[in-house]
Amino acid sequence: MREEKGLVGLRNLGATCYMNALLQCLYMNKSFREGVYQMTPSRDIERSEDACMQLVELYSRLQVSNQKYLDPSDFISSIKLNPHVQQDPQEFYSLFIALIERRHEGHANSRLKDLIKNEFGGKYRYVTTCQQCGNQTMSDTEFNDLSLSIKGNSTLSNLLKDFSAEESMTDGNQYNCESCQRLVDATRKIEITALPPVINFQLLRFYYDQTTGQKRKRRSRISFPQMLDMASYVNIQGKQPPSLMYELSGILIHKGTSAYGGHYVAHLKDDDGKWWVFDDESVKPLDTKLEDIDPEEDSKKKEQKKEKEEKGNIGSCNAYMLIYSLQGRNKEFDPTVPKEIQHAIQDTNDMLVASIKEYQTNLDIEKSENEAREILYNDLWKGIHPKPKEEFYWISREWLQEWIKGEKTVLDNHHLLCQHGFVDFHKISKMKRISSWAWQYFWENSPDQDENMEIEEDSKDVENMEDVAGLPLVGLEKEEEKKKPRKKGPILSSEDHTVFPCLECLKLEGQRLQDSRQDKNRRDKFLAEIKKNVTDGYYIAESFLKEFRKKDPNLEEVNPIDDLECPHGGVNPRIEFDIVTKDAWEYFSSIASEIPSKSFSTKNGTCKECTDELDREQAAWDQSQKERLSQRKKYLPMFEAKSKMPTKGVRYAIPKSWQNRWKQYVTKDSDSVHPGKIDQNDLICDHGRLRFDPTPLLNIDGDAQDPDVFLVDEKHWQMLIEDYDPETPVTCFTQDGNHIIEPEICTECSQAEFQKKRDAKIHFENGELIIVEAPSDAGSSSEWQTIGSSGSRRSNRIANKSGGKQHKIEGVNSHDTIQQLKLRIFEVTSIAPFLIALTKDGVAVDDDDKIISSYEIENHSHILLTKRPEDTEILDEAPVPRHTVETGFSGTGLTNFPPKRKVSQWTCDACTLENDPSLEYCGACEAKRPDGILTESEDDGTTDGDQTRCESAAKKMRQASQVLIET
Repeated sequence: MREEKGLVGLRNLGATCYMNALLQCLYMNKSFREGVYQMTPSRDIERSEDACMQLVELYSRLQVSNQKYLDPSDFISSIKLNPHVQQDPQEFYSLFIALIERRHEGHANSRLKDLIKNEFGGKYRYVTTCQQCGNQTMSDTEFNDLSLSIKGNSTLSNLLKDFSAEESMTDGNQYNCESCQRLVDATRKIEITALPPVINFQLLRFYYDQTTGQKRKRRSRISFPQMLDMASYVNIQGKQPPSLMYELSGILIHKGTSAYGGHYVAHLKDDDGKWWVFDDESVKPLDTKLEDIDPEEDSKKKEQKKEKEEKGNIGSCNAYMLIYSLQGRNKEFDPTVPKEIQHAIQDTNDMLVASIKEYQTNLDIEKSENEAREILYNDLWKGIHPKPKEEFYWISREWLQEWIKGEKTVLDNHHLLCQHGFVDFHKISKMKRISSWAWQYFWENSPDQDENMEIEEDSKDVENMEDVAGLPLVGLEKEEEKKKPRKKGPILSSEDHTVFPCLECLKLEGQRLQDSRQDKNRRDKFLAEIKKNVTDGYYIAESFLKEFRKKDPNLEEVNPIDDLECPHGGVNPRIEFDIVTKDAWEYFSSIASEIPSKSFSTKNGTCKECTDELDREQAAWDQSQKERLSQRKKYLPMFEAKSKMPTKGVRYAIPKSWQNRWKQYVTKDSDSVHPGKIDQNDLICDHGRLRFDPTPLLNIDGDAQDPDVFLVDEKHWQMLIEDYDPETPVTCFTQDGNHIIEPEICTECSQAEFQKKRDAKIHFENGELIIVEAPSDAGSSSEWQTIGSSGSRRSNRIANKSGGKQHKIEGVNSHDTIQQLKLRIFEVTSIAPFLIALTKDGVAVDDDDKIISSYEIENHSHILLTKRPEDTEILDEAPVPRHTVETGFSGTGLTNFPPKRKVSQWTCDACTLENDPSLEYCGACEAKRPDGILTESEDDGTTDGDQTRCESAAKKMRQASQVLIET
């Protein structure tokens, strides 16, 4: 609820902070608010779509509502604004007051007709002076705010001087003098000729960066006074105003470093000189000095800059708009909310007060009940424990917990009983031992039965219960009796011995424990026997014993003879098995889920046929391993030679694919198949020429780190002929400095194979890149520039030797953009993306819109990162992609106006007289015909006139915010 003497906030509906801040700035202007309250509904627009009437209701509620903050959804809907897109507040301000001004053009109420002009309207003129003849031409312009360029740290005084500074018009910007009848050098300046009561200074922090094609924010520190004398900045002709002393009444702050985002907060002063912070829903008095409204700025830098400012001035790097009002003017007005709206708001306030009062009453009742319950709990706790040798009772802990929570349910002890109707000792943990006094209290204050709850079924299966001792089974109701209301009880008292556990259940439990102990002893006995080396007994499957050894074995899925039997009916020697004694076999057979169909005695041994077959396989395997070892010793030294071989003599090329198969074959304990004969067709393309280029292996023109062919000398080629029978030889040799390769290389196919392999390297998913961060003193060292192109080992060596840091970026895709990569780098280095400069193989990776693969960056590559020097005046976060189109307020109610309606007669707003359509002024009171109405004989020019003009103004404003202010 709104605090006493407090102000009301506006809810942020997604990205509407800019609008909320501007509306609050206008609201705190009492003269403007008083004019708003005089607005009347339009006959052409539904009230829900009338932005002016929604503004009246919103401001009325801001003034007299008891709510802490309001929802501006109705106002936003009336101007068809998208609440999830952040817009420029300067553009919103200009378009919104233009909407109000147009809405009341020609209105009979002069206060409304000239509302914007009287509050914010001023004038300045362009004065152009010919340098040849001295002739001056003047052009007057009206303004509702003054836009001031920012060119670095400055003061408001200097910005105003720059605004009126004389500009030279020379060279390609000469002036066409009417007197001289030609282009001449001239000077031009701006003279402010009239000032409004309220001046809105728009500080143009956002500018268009021509190098990047994006909008940026300038964080220059601007110093401004709390009292501003405008006398020295104006050239007023005729009667001078009594005072040109203005006082600072509002500051609009843009928090954040990006021109495409951030947050807007307004600091506004009331009539008592008290400053308030309007931050959407939160409106609080300013709890710091006005000089400290920039919390994002470094405190040390701020103090250094404040020393250079004039005493009493305020400095800010985020001030976006400054509002100055004539001194003491705001106190002259006392806006009153329209009565019809005030009544509706009062009803809402009454409902709010009533709901808060009801909530407080319920809170007090709950508090009182809790206090009474706490006293009762304390009293019960003191007497709930029975004294020694005193009568005691069992009570359900579950019920006691519900009672402590305040739930009044029937005192139910039924679930504490066993199948024989006595206390179930298994459920002792669910019971609480209490005194007779406590039991009496609970019994008397518990309902006799609970109509809404059913008797709980016992957890055991009723149908399978047995009357072990021939006793009646208590609590086993028939199906039709289960839905009877639950009654309280039974009473479990030490007086009638119902508190003691059931003897029959204790006997059963004792028998179960005895059987379990005996079973454990037998289990331990046979587990010990398994560890013994038994030679005479029975075969048993190792899978069964493995499960049996577990702490909680599941013998449902295994059997003592699982897969033990071979196709010949004997024991399969390929299956893992163990040998146990006769007693152990009988025990394991008894505990199995299914009794074994047969047993296998060690007297019969394993299956002879299977054993012989296994021996033959082992002999073949041993022979195969012997051959592999022989081939390994014979050829491995050759295949492990350096990739670059001497260029003397003839070299023979073999496919690298065959070499890889050979290496797999000779690996120890490998079961890979024989690589087969060397098929030279793998090297020949469809054109009958060589598919690959083996020249890198001749130690010329390149690196042979991963060639597609392998070269051997004459000696080893002859050895390969004997063992692997290669077909047509592919020869390479050097003669008189020339490399002769037969058959010749197919240029087309070799380039295609190279590109295919290259593409496979630069297209990857979920890969990783190594970012090598150069130290600040690295400069443009040529050694650093080789990172990435000199191989991973050398890149690591350079980084470690020179103090560079390495960052591994995982989960990278080759189709990610460079901008996305920079954001990932920012996460691990904290270097802002716009300060990151990347280099690969000495080439700058600088186009944020390109994808990683376009720079031919391979998976696991090293990329050099250098930090650009930081410009403290311009600081920007990641910009939006260049292809993003800013639509501004196009399509909203601020640029699209409803068409004028045609009538046969029009009604005067002042005296309600019905007038002839040919009359422009009322025949009785001479009031002008209301705006928005056309007679039958007139055309609707809205689309071609006002709406087009307004959209054009919006477009020009967007363009103006995206050009370099310096030009």
